[in-house]
Amino acid sequence: MPHARQTIILALALLLIATSTRADTYSTFVRTEYYAANREYFVVVTDRQLATLYRVEPRGPQRLWIHVLPQLPGHLLVTNDGSRVALIDRYYGNGHNPNTPAVIWFNENGNEIARHLLADVADLSKVNMTTSASHWYSEVGFTSDESALVIDTIVAKRDPATCTHVNSAQEADDCGRSIPHEQLRFEAASGKLVSRTRLP
Repeated sequence: MPHARQTIILALALLLIATSTRADTYSTFVRTEYYAANREYFVVVTDRQLATLYRVEPRGPQRLWIHVLPQLPGHLLVTNDGSRVALIDRYYGNGHNPNTPAVIWFNENGNEIARHLLADVADLSKVNMTTSASHWYSEVGFTSDESALVIDTIVAKRDPATCTHVNSAQEADDCGRSIPHEQLRFEAASGKLVSRTRLP
């Protein structure tokens, strides 16, 4: 029986290691359209990191600006008036690099007005990680009046430093889970981070 218990614990540990260090899988990035909530503006992003903002017109979309992005977006949001575009994290993973731009703002002319590094928005010592990414947020969106962007950040349910050795399936499960951490609020006009509130 002790041998069987050791086998089970070993299997759980191997499963945990495989889960926590698994390679992220991404489909090849293709031309993607990101629409404002009212569908009057949209940004087209190509696999060459070229972003183009369009306004929907009866005669067809009118191009407003083109900009080469520093990265392919994990999320990209457009305000209903097309005056602001927010890029959140990298499509291919942030690489756990604290100096990776994680939130970038563009204005009505396609010029970058603000950027926030991964270290500024995430508690990297506490987040769950896969091979190429620190998983630091769960929800992202504009407020109803679009005066602010709100990002709900997350951290690992269990301290990642304690997850190299687990003794049960429950511990292994806890090591893979994330819980709410903070709500970040960015002012849309300036792109500045204006508040950080602890989530329950």
